[in-house]
Amino acid sequence: MKTSVITLFFLSFSIIGYTQITESGYYSSSPSELLPNQTLAPQDFFGSESFLTDALNPVNLDPDSPDFVEGSPFGFEGDDNTLIIHTVDDKYYKFENGNYNGISDKMVVKLEEGRFYEFNDNDFDFALINNIKAIRLKDENNQMKYFFVLDESKEFTILKRINAKIIEGAVSKMTKEKISKDRYFVYHDFYILENDKIEEIKLNNKTFKTLFKENEKKLKMFVDENNLSIKNEEDFLKMLRYNKTL
Repeated sequence: MKTSVITLFFLSFSIIGYTQITESGYYSSSPSELLPNQTLAPQDFFGSESFLTDALNPVNLDPDSPDFVEGSPFGFEGDDNTLIIHTVDDKYYKFENGNYNGISDKMVVKLEEGRFYEFNDNDFDFALINNIKAIRLKDENNQMKYFFVLDESKEFTILKRINAKIIEGAVSKMTKEKISKDRYFVYHDFYILENDKIEEIKLNNKTFKTLFKENEKKLKMFVDENNLSIKNEEDFLKMLRYNKTL
């Protein structure tokens, strides 16, 4: 569903960190804490080529329809997600009910049930969802995509791509009719950004040895003492943060 450019009232405005992305490189400072009492009165926002879209289900909103897709393509669970965008004209806007659509690769904000405002990427430099920075970089196929910054050090930056796809429902062998509905499936890929080059990594022992080779013995002890697994994203982040203290 598409309509003409709409007026959307923003909730608040906040000062945060600065990010710059160029064709040849990437720079990101750590986002500062949101300052209290820095909100402005609600105001209009006109995104270039912006439109209302059914970001939850582009086919059909009727759950009784055979075309209905269960679940959602969003990267963050629930509706209570804070989205902050830094626009190209150096303004900062804060929204409740924000999210990221893993199929369309767009930042969205929920207006009402089934209706979402989908941001044009040309309108802002970067975004934060629940204080996790989202930036646009060229992927391994040389296409600009959103990546979420999980951890930064002097040597490298760890990034996450949130993807979504539709898995088709089962079909009866007898009647050839669907016996279960299609559903969204959200999954993650991980990357390392080093010397302005981006490369996909797997959360496995090979990555552990590569990233922590200088402190491997201490990291192994830390992992054993805290019952951590390199295959778990949260555990992996704990390892990265601990490694910075060594």
